Amino acid sequence: FQSLIQELEAERERRWKAEQAGRKLVDHIKTLQTKGLQEKNLQEAALAASARLKEALVKEREIKAELKGTVSDLQNKNTTLTDEVERLRESNEAQRTTLRDMEDSAGRMETERIKQHAHEASGGHEYQMAAAAANREVELLKHAVKQHKGQLQQLQELLASREQQHK
Repeated sequence: FQSLIQELEAERERRWKAEQAGRKLVDHIKTLQTKGLQEKNLQEAALAASARLKEALVKEREIKAELKGTVSDLQNKNTTLTDEVERLRESNEAQRTTLRDMEDSAGRMETERIKQHAHEASGGHEYQMAAAAANREVELLKHAVKQHKGQLQQLQELLASREQQHK
């Protein structure tokens, strides 16, 4: 009987150990399944992150290409506008030079016109003065002629009276 009890005890102990081993095995399997699920989730997250990174990289490359095109366009526009500004600056300078030359020429022409006007005015004044002097001289000569006529008449009268006295 004792041996049966011992055997039963040994059987219980083996069963208990087997149950413990089964529980440990089930726990270990659950742990492995959880780890596997976590790893699978991590892999999926890593794949999703990788896909998002690839997408972001592609978008970044597209944006970079667009920006290069935009930069190139802006550089071309900048060069064109710089050339245009330089051309306008040169044109403006040429116009200023022409304007200065025209102002100088107009100033010289105005000075010449004023001089000519002054000369004409002084020439006219000189003519007027010469005419006035000539008129005075004519008046003086007329007066002198009158005086001479008067003297001549007196002399003729004197001569006539003397001739009569001689007769």
